[in-house]
Amino acid sequence: MKTKNISALLMQSCKTIGVRFKGNDITKIYVYKTVEDFIVDDYAIVFSNNQFKTVKVMEVHNVPQLDMDSDTSYQWIVQKIDTTKYDELNGLEAEFQDHLLEIEQQAVRNKATEMLAEKLGGGHGLLNLILDKLDNVVTRKLP
Repeated sequence: MKTKNISALLMQSCKTIGVRFKGNDITKIYVYKTVEDFIVDDYAIVFSNNQFKTVKVMEVHNVPQLDMDSDTSYQWIVQKIDTTKYDELNGLEAEFQDHLLEIEQQAVRNKATEMLAEKLGGGHGLLNLILDKLDNVVTRKLP
């Protein structure tokens, strides 16, 4: 047993995660140490080859998966990526866009209604009668 990774193994809070680097061999999983809680498909930042890189979590090991006979010097993750605010902002923006689309569609309906009522010469009463008949045909259940 080699001693370079023994401290992490002895830490009660230490876990390991298996990660995949973007663009690398899709079958290769690299093991990193962490004290943070992860689930599969989370993202993290690691320091590799003298630069910070984003990785995707593919495996979570609550019991550290450290090969104590290996010469590998397991590294710590730098940080878990929290996408909560990002997801919330994207959701709010999508909801806002949906509301804007509804408003635009209602404006188009209103303009079309005014134009048709004017062209029919009978005002909104005649147009509403025609639209009600059309709606009854569309919503009627077939036998």
